[in-house]
Amino acid sequence: MKKLFLVLLVAAYNSFAQELPTNADGKITFEEVIEVPNKNALDLYKKSLEWFAIKYNSANDVIQLKDEDLKKIIGKGTQSIPYYMRSPKISHLITVEAKENKVRITLTDLAYEDSSDSFQLENFPKGWFGKKKLFNTVKDKTLFIIADYKKYMLNDANSKW
Repeated sequence: MKKLFLVLLVAAYNSFAQELPTNADGKITFEEVIEVPNKNALDLYKKSLEWFAIKYNSANDVIQLKDEDLKKIIGKGTQSIPYYMRSPKISHLITVEAKENKVRITLTDLAYEDSSDSFQLENFPKGWFGKKKLFNTVKDKTLFIIADYKKYMLNDANSKW
């Protein structure tokens, strides 16, 4: 009876593992629209390029597309995370779009990779434990990227030096 209870407890724990937000296609997607009053789209686009250069050590290695006409930047980045005895990196596709008085940041295509395994986070391996830990860590790191971008975009200190 104790074994049955333990099996049910583990199954319940795994079924309530933290899920990450998904888009209509079922892809894990983090997105935020940030209101930036009194800023035109071109200024927001250029400030976003500055943020890429600061956030990622080499913006040239990260940025895959810069379209000044569309006010859109697409990049591929990675973030290292702690995960048990492994040292994985989580790669992501980051898209920034600017319009008058607002920007949208979207992170998607999140994938796990370490020295022996790689997979899209939507395809977490069935035999693995630690889904909740991994997803919570990825969520925290990804929300930090968004918060950092938001803080940078709302900071007007650079304009008054």
